[in-house]
Amino acid sequence: MDYTSVIRKILYIIKKDNIPIYYDKFIKKMKNIKLKTNFLDDSEFVVYMTGILYLYHPHTCIQKIKTDKSNKVFRTSKNTEFDIRNNIGHIKLYSFSMFENADKYINSITKFLDKCTAIGVKGYVIDFRNHGGGDMHPLFEAFSRFFEGVTLFGMNTKKVTKKENKWVNIVNGMIVWNKPFITKNINTSVPIAIIVGPHTCSTGEFVASAFIASKHVRLFGSKTSGYLSLNTSKQLDKFMLNYTNNLVTTKNGKFLQYIDPDINTTKPIQEAIKFINTY
Repeated sequence: MDYTSVIRKILYIIKKDNIPIYYDKFIKKMKNIKLKTNFLDDSEFVVYMTGILYLYHPHTCIQKIKTDKSNKVFRTSKNTEFDIRNNIGHIKLYSFSMFENADKYINSITKFLDKCTAIGVKGYVIDFRNHGGGDMHPLFEAFSRFFEGVTLFGMNTKKVTKKENKWVNIVNGMIVWNKPFITKNINTSVPIAIIVGPHTCSTGEFVASAFIASKHVRLFGSKTSGYLSLNTSKQLDKFMLNYTNNLVTTKNGKFLQYIDPDINTTKPIQEAIKFINTY
């Protein structure tokens, strides 16, 4: 196979569509690298090119397209966990695949939030430490009561200002892109503690970041994995290139590929409960 041709196409795509601050660093690094073009097989090529693409952005990779469609289906390692303790609602989230039953997933969270509202809980602890990615739409729909008429984050190749129409909002339960900034404050009258960590990834980071900067919310834990970015996919022969071409601007004005919590702690649940109890 002509791997040289695929490499050229990959580099051309990223050159035409990229995040400038990362692409500039990538070009500097590539000046000191002589690209390998001969490989024993496709697997060796994928491993090598993923390493090269990591130099551009850690969310960027190349994969061999699978012909067995059953391999595309994966399941969450565990179902969403719910608990009410000392009048505080606890939700522990796991990765969600777009191939799973979205309605069941959404309804389970919605029913628990309804129950918490009926009881009159004094706050929520929402744990994203095991949410490693997947489809973000079902989770935003499940939490739509918090986000209706609210700005989630900005999305662009560079930092978004409040004056630009580059913000992502929830309007009538739907995610809408490239809109004016509405408000940073989510819809809640009780405090919400968001827990994040190094295994919070991609969609987990997206949804957790939408809670940032609201006056009733605090984030606890440690820095997330660094996949707070939007990818585009393009097929190149029998490979799929997934490359990063947009980053999030959070509502507190930070343009980063990861989330840094408000409170860095090794005991996030305890700190979260303390925050709610003293709010």
